[in-house]
Amino acid sequence: MQPLRSLVCIGTLATLLAPGCGSSGAAEPDASRPAASPSVSTVGAPHGFLGTYERTVSPADIARTAKFRHEGPGQEPPSPGRARLIITRSSVTFVVLTEPPLSIQEDYSATVDGHLVINGYTHPDVGSFCGPEIPQNASYTWSRTGGQIRIQSVSDRCADRDSSLTGTWTRME
Repeated sequence: MQPLRSLVCIGTLATLLAPGCGSSGAAEPDASRPAASPSVSTVGAPHGFLGTYERTVSPADIARTAKFRHEGPGQEPPSPGRARLIITRSSVTFVVLTEPPLSIQEDYSATVDGHLVINGYTHPDVGSFCGPEIPQNASYTWSRTGGQIRIQSVSDRCADRDSSLTGTWTRME
């Protein structure tokens, strides 16, 4: 497996990344993918959701998802560490704060009332959180308090993404 892909997969939200994670090929369309509800924006996110945020992925975050970490042979859980989340109108990008920084970009839609749907990888050929046997799409909630957003998993079968994304993110100024 290429070193960049193995670093990108886990990471994107961990400081040290384990080899053997992710997928280098585009995933097949997932028939189980939930259809966006009429209230979900298909052009990005509410203004209050946009921004650049950081947090530390903790050992507890990773342990919390261990019970459903069955993502494929050779895949290992992410390592704890600093991560960055960049939310634009068109994508959510997870960045591992290592040298050189690594990232995974995903399409999404979000609503003002706190629904967040991950629709799939923007560049699955570069890397992903989970292998092709795990659906690309996922459902989360989000809320904002001051300079922080809290993201909570509702339904995500990708343990690495769930342990990396779920938590409180602090806005970078």
